[in-house]
Amino acid sequence: MGTGLAVGQYWERTYGGLGVDRLAQVAALPTGDLVAVGSTGSFGPGGGDAYVLVLDEDGAILRSCVLGGPGVDAARAVAVQADGMVVAGTVTDPTTGDYNIGLWGMDLAGALLWERSIATSAWELGIGITAMDGGWVVLGHSYTNGTGDVRMDRLTTTGEVMSTASWGGEDDDVPTAIAAHPLGGLLVTGTRRTSTRDVAFLVKFNGDLGEDWAVTLPSDSSETAHGVTVLSNGDILVSGSTREASDDLQLFIARFTSSGDQLWKRVYGQIDDFEAFSAVERTDGGLAVIGYTKGFGLGGKDVYLLLAEPEGWFQQGLTFGTGLDDEGRSICTTENGFLLGGTTDGYGPGPAAFHLIRTNAAGSTEGAQVNTTFDPVDVAEVGVPELGLSPNPMRAGSELTIEHPFAGPVAWRLTDAAGRHVAHGVSQGGLRTLHLPAVGAGLYTFHLYDGNGSGLRSKVMVVSAP
Repeated sequence: MGTGLAVGQYWERTYGGLGVDRLAQVAALPTGDLVAVGSTGSFGPGGGDAYVLVLDEDGAILRSCVLGGPGVDAARAVAVQADGMVVAGTVTDPTTGDYNIGLWGMDLAGALLWERSIATSAWELGIGITAMDGGWVVLGHSYTNGTGDVRMDRLTTTGEVMSTASWGGEDDDVPTAIAAHPLGGLLVTGTRRTSTRDVAFLVKFNGDLGEDWAVTLPSDSSETAHGVTVLSNGDILVSGSTREASDDLQLFIARFTSSGDQLWKRVYGQIDDFEAFSAVERTDGGLAVIGYTKGFGLGGKDVYLLLAEPEGWFQQGLTFGTGLDDEGRSICTTENGFLLGGTTDGYGPGPAAFHLIRTNAAGSTEGAQVNTTFDPVDVAEVGVPELGLSPNPMRAGSELTIEHPFAGPVAWRLTDAAGRHVAHGVSQGGLRTLHLPAVGAGLYTFHLYDGNGSGLRSKVMVVSAP
């Protein structure tokens, strides 16, 4: 196992700290850089936090940051437009302890511009996000109606909610992925958990978030849909796992027309488990599918890259991994090939790390070397309007005056220069002054959240008493 920077255009690298760091999604940026998002147990103030890496084309870290509060937070998806990106996931409400949909708007360099959360009286879990008509649509799993439903919120460029819609029945409808269709509207895939089996579904919504059509994938066994991809001709590809042909999990891909008619379904696997989580269309019209296999490789789960013809027939299968579990979760196209993203238990400085593999168009890297990056994590500055804090610098235990635009109850927290949680509280009266807790001298960040989850933060320097 090597250290330092990978050499060459194609590489395999891991990222993280001494805890458990799990990747959820990767994407290519218009600048030619790359972004990876997920969760970290290595850094941050909470029991888990959202973790974002911006990398150059060689895999070197350009920027890394931890997002979230003292509770359990995680990033699940990232969507990119020409001038910025939004990370979506789940955050813990600082006042109630419930789960809310979390949103973080960033520029293409990874600097945080704004942060918001979407909350109700029930749990709202952030699942996915896509760019649409100059704004964004975030996909959630909502428990407002008791059993789980699909939730969609249409957002402005800065994350303000313009409209909300839900979809589902009496069973738990678990969404897993969202994609905008180039002809208009949205595709959402997921799994309906019934009393007899799990059923994979695909739904087309119009621009007003109303249902155009909905289909379930025919099967006599439990089936889980993980990913949805819109192909260049408007067809739709769903990827997931099934027990249709085996007692073991098998990988499936299914292709639909833009009106929801199933064209074909291919099931892959052999002895032991296979699953697919994401897919892209290749420049020649073929397909590249990412997931894992336990059927062959070095042991445990191994990252599995399936290359298939446009009709879904097998061309090649490649594995990457160790003797422990290595799972592929996300794939995107790059200038000359693919970026694969997942989580490895066998490489990395901690028990689980981000695992990124940049391949050529044939799915290969330039060698077997895996480079491990221990990330010191730069907690990024926030580009939203800063709080007014005075005096600044100040002494611990003295009174801090706070100027902010929020009305009504607010929650606050204080983190140190490494992003660790130091103190927090809730104020029903707007919080215009606060006796700062007795903390050591140094640079801190003061965070303030309103009742809707919108957040502001600013640096404050604490100096020693004379």
